[in-house]
Amino acid sequence: MRGSKIRAVILAAGRPGDTFPDDSKQKVLYHVNGEVLLERLIRQLREAGFEDIRLVTGYGAKGIEEFNRDRKLDLELVYNPEWDGDPVESLRVGTGDLDDDALIVFGDILANTQVFRKFLECDAPLAWIRTIIPWGAGLSDRVFRNDRQICIVKIARDKLTIFEKEEAEEYLTQFTERCYPSMTEQDGMRLNGLLLEGMYRNGPVEEIVVPSPIFDVDYYNRTDEGNPKLLKIEKAIREDMPQWMIHLKDGTTLTDADVYPHEVDSELITSVERVVGGRTITIKGSPLIENFFIGTEASVDFKMMGRGAGTSSPPETLKRILGCYIKDSDPPIQCQFSMDPRTHNTLLEFFEVHNKAPEGIKARRIAPQKRGMIEVFQREYVDNFHGIVKSPLIEQADSTPRGMACVLVKPKIRAEIYVHGSDVLLGFGPPGEP
Repeated sequence: MRGSKIRAVILAAGRPGDTFPDDSKQKVLYHVNGEVLLERLIRQLREAGFEDIRLVTGYGAKGIEEFNRDRKLDLELVYNPEWDGDPVESLRVGTGDLDDDALIVFGDILANTQVFRKFLECDAPLAWIRTIIPWGAGLSDRVFRNDRQICIVKIARDKLTIFEKEEAEEYLTQFTERCYPSMTEQDGMRLNGLLLEGMYRNGPVEEIVVPSPIFDVDYYNRTDEGNPKLLKIEKAIREDMPQWMIHLKDGTTLTDADVYPHEVDSELITSVERVVGGRTITIKGSPLIENFFIGTEASVDFKMMGRGAGTSSPPETLKRILGCYIKDSDPPIQCQFSMDPRTHNTLLEFFEVHNKAPEGIKARRIAPQKRGMIEVFQREYVDNFHGIVKSPLIEQADSTPRGMACVLVKPKIRAEIYVHGSDVLLGFGPPGEP
């Protein structure tokens, strides 16, 4: 374990982006999946072992002060009076008087406790994130790469000179000329550019490897307040949420109180939602699919010996399934999109069946899955895993900025999983079309 002390420094001084209301509160005070973003971040840092946490404020500072006091978060607040100018100033305000190493954290990210724990256990003077799944495409610069993130970085005390004005401008000039010629002095990209270039030139830099990119809340509709559908779901949970909802092209919505999905002509459907513990999985209607259905997979443990032998425990639900068939496939290809109600992890699976069954779940597979381990293309998004089961029916699978996608061998169809807050959507289209 490392010997020197490390302090977490959260950057939360800037004004929210243009998609937020004009009179918006500070972004870190918005809710995501029912939890205030700042409170979530503090909880994860403390679960990871960080005791001393400093927060750089600016825009909306009063709201943060009140939240810190009311929730008894015990944060050290430092104010950046130039929050509306050069964003690099927040780094100087947050670290200028530190006698400790710094863990610099962007305040609007959706990370997990394990990532912070890896940084705490890191002995290197400099560390940033490398993602196994790239967060974008087309970046070949030696510093600005699509498998590198600096929303969480570790910088040792003797390396914090990176942020001093003269040294910082040298790094920013080099980064701007090579990667970002249009960058202005108020551009938030200056933070990224200084951290990337400054750490690279003072390296080597330890890489904290994570499975998939860490996303931020950069749009209003990614918050609970900005997504009326999420608020509608939360309200419906309190008012006895239906098990599924079928949205029709004429604007009508049917629920489990009205009809099963397989009883509705798929050409009339715009989407079908399956509700799982307050979250939803959705399949969007498409000319490429037909015959929606729902199902549930459960397990029962039987007592084999001793008193009560032959009895079973109550069944435990393993999957809530929403499915459909690929149109014009021969033999029929069935798609099952499922969510585990215990973890809210999702799984997408394709397989051939002998004949279409109206209820879907009763269709007999041509090549049943053998018992044991299955191979899965998988990525982590926030605190959940999303996967596509490997199959001869799938030609390729890859990550996307907001989820995963795959292409079927025959017929050539692209299926894409899109993660949006508490919702996970599945859509179908031609290959190459997002």
